[in-house]
Amino acid sequence: MEKQLADTNLYESLVETKSLEQLRNNPDSLLSTIRLFDIYPTTDPSCYEHLHSLVPIFCKRTPGSVMLLGSEMDFGYSLIYLGNLLRKTDIPFVLHGLFDYFSLTEDNRKLIEYLVDLSGISQIKVHFAQDLEDYLIYHPIHADWILVNHISPQNDITILRTMESVSLVQPGTVVARVNCPAECRDKFYEYLLGAPVYKRTLNEHIGGRKQGRWNLIYEKIADTYDKYDPMLTECVDLLNA
Repeated sequence: MEKQLADTNLYESLVETKSLEQLRNNPDSLLSTIRLFDIYPTTDPSCYEHLHSLVPIFCKRTPGSVMLLGSEMDFGYSLIYLGNLLRKTDIPFVLHGLFDYFSLTEDNRKLIEYLVDLSGISQIKVHFAQDLEDYLIYHPIHADWILVNHISPQNDITILRTMESVSLVQPGTVVARVNCPAECRDKFYEYLLGAPVYKRTLNEHIGGRKQGRWNLIYEKIADTYDKYDPMLTECVDLLNA
C-alpha cells in the first residue's frame, strides 16, 4: 500500500492567515490542531501514536542524533510528533528530518519549515534533498538512529539501501521503519534481517545506483511492537567484502 500526498489547501490557508500563530512554542496544541485537518495519508492515524514505543529505548540508549526520512508523506507531522516526544525526555539530541525535494511544491516546503519553526522544537533540523545520496555525500550527517517513515515497500527499501551505500549505517547504528501498517511488513525487514547471501542476491537483482551493503549484519533489539509499533534493529557487524 503506497501512501499518497494529501490535499493541503485548508492547511495552507490557515498558515497564510496566521491562524496558527497562537500555538507558537506549544507543540502539543499544534499537533492536536493538525490532527483536525485530517491530512493523514494513512487510513489509521494511530500509527503515529505508536512512536511512543521508541521513547523507552531512546532513554536507555540516549542517541545524540536521530534521522527521520520520508516525512514528506505527512508534511512533517511525524517529524514534529517524534521531536515532541523526544524533547520531553530532557535528553540532548538532534532530530534531522530529510525530505524529498521533488515530492513537495515550494509552498509545501515553506509550510513544513513554518510548522517546524512554529513548534518551537529547536532540536529539529530540516533538510530538503533533491537527490538523497548526493545530498548525504556532500552534506554528511552523523546519525545514531535512522528511522524510515513508511512510503511504500519499494521506496522504503530504496531509502535503506541509500543509507547503506553512503556508509551512514555502521556497527552500532539503530535502524527501523515507522508509521507502517502491519500488512506492509514484507520485504523491508526481510532485507534488513536477511543473511548476507540473500542481501547480495537481492541487491544484484534490483540493480541501479543505490546498491546497498550486503555485508552489514543487523539484529533485533526490540521485539515489543504490536500492530504498528516499529521493530528496532541494530547494525552489529560489518563483514569483510
